[in-house]
Amino acid sequence: MADCPNLSDYRLFEDASNPLENANGGGIIYDLNTPLFTDYAYDSGVANQLDYWTDHDILVGAPEDKDSIDSIPLWGDTTADLDNQARGYLDVNCMHCHSPGGAADTSGMFLEYFRPFGYDTGECKKPVAAGGGGGGLDYDIVPGDAAASITHFRMNSNDTEVRMPEIGRTIIHTEGVELIEQWINAMEANDCSGS
Repeated sequence: MADCPNLSDYRLFEDASNPLENANGGGIIYDLNTPLFTDYAYDSGVANQLDYWTDHDILVGAPEDKDSIDSIPLWGDTTADLDNQARGYLDVNCMHCHSPGGAADTSGMFLEYFRPFGYDTGECKKPVAAGGGGGGLDYDIVPGDAAASITHFRMNSNDTEVRMPEIGRTIIHTEGVELIEQWINAMEANDCSGS
């Protein structure tokens, strides 16, 4: 994946019951290291998650030098610019399926944080398999027009045939939808007519 040089290939130990492992084909977790690069309160005390998981043989292959890890800002981190907040949100909430080898691999829409924004991340991209879930809209992301973007439409639905993400939620994450709406609307307008 030459176009995504910052993707990681850390492995979880083989466990057939692990949905991330099954979705990503054999245990590779792409780019989940950055949201995990934080302290967490365990029963035994506060520890960096990557260190804790490595020390407890949950994760192998994490770099020794934690300062070498590029981090993804939290979606609500207002010290980060809007693009980084939105891209971080999509990475954490969507990339587990929307990545090469993920469950939504065939969609051709890949949402890794470090992937350059463009056609592969949904810009003026016609959906491959949205079916009725596309709401009659033509493109995954129409820069400058969230209301015309399938991504925004699907995130803002709780219909089981439409909603994204499909699993792991029963309500609409209003703040996330608003973030993605602001992000798309802040882009330089492009009606995608040249696509």
